[in-house]
Amino acid sequence: MQDQTSPVLPARSGALTSRALTYAGALPFLACALLPYAGIRDIPLLGSVEQALVSYGLAIASFMAGTLWAARLREPAGNAPPWLLLSNAFVLAAWISALAAPAFVALAVQALVFLFLLWADSRLFAVGLIGRDYWVLRQRISAIVVLALLVALFTAWPE
Repeated sequence: MQDQTSPVLPARSGALTSRALTYAGALPFLACALLPYAGIRDIPLLGSVEQALVSYGLAIASFMAGTLWAARLREPAGNAPPWLLLSNAFVLAAWISALAAPAFVALAVQALVFLFLLWADSRLFAVGLIGRDYWVLRQRISAIVVLALLVALFTAWPE
């Protein structure tokens, strides 16, 4: 049976706070996905809803790739480098698409990046580097984020 604790993430220390912050972190994804349906296309000080979502998604993808680094660096030598290179490649793809592609392309790339990061976390869970509670939380939050990105992608799609 999989241990509920994680060598990377503390089992009880701040569990409620981290869970609340994780769900709160999904709120900008949901807001930016739904605001166009309320007729809101721009956010004061941030610009277009699509660009705000692209930049926020890039920040969160970078953060999540960093957690992958933290977990993978705990593995024995020789197991981590492909994961580290892949996490960098996916974040660079999200960054380049944010800078150089239309918003709908950047949103699609980010949806793929978040799916990759979830898959990577599934591998971490399989080898015991993350606990069950964190894995369940990651599945739920990833579903929310990817769904929000797909909804936003369709509102950003050129007419």
